Amino acid sequence: MAYELRLAPVARSQITEFISEFDAGWQLEALEAVHEQLRRLAGDPRLGRILSGSFSRPLFRFEIRVEGVVYYRQVVYRYSQDEKAIEITGFGPVPF
Repeated sequence: MAYELRLAPVARSQITEFISEFDAGWQLEALEAVHEQLRRLAGDPRLGRILSGSFSRPLFRFEIRVEGVVYYRQVVYRYSQDEKAIEITGFGPVPF
């Protein structure tokens, strides 16, 4: 069962900022790549995991390819009270 996907305002802003870093001709490709990964997570939120030593929200790490370059990103999310939706609360680069 797929969960409804929600974006917190902060996460929406972070994603928008990431997409705006690309030239106009590549922004749609970047947006679609991020959206595909978020849909994948909504389809199976168990793809995320809680890292030891981190706060208690699950983290989902993924890679996307735009302009032939691989970008490693992650989202932090939480389940809704009724467990029918996941809300993305943060988006950013994977720290290596």
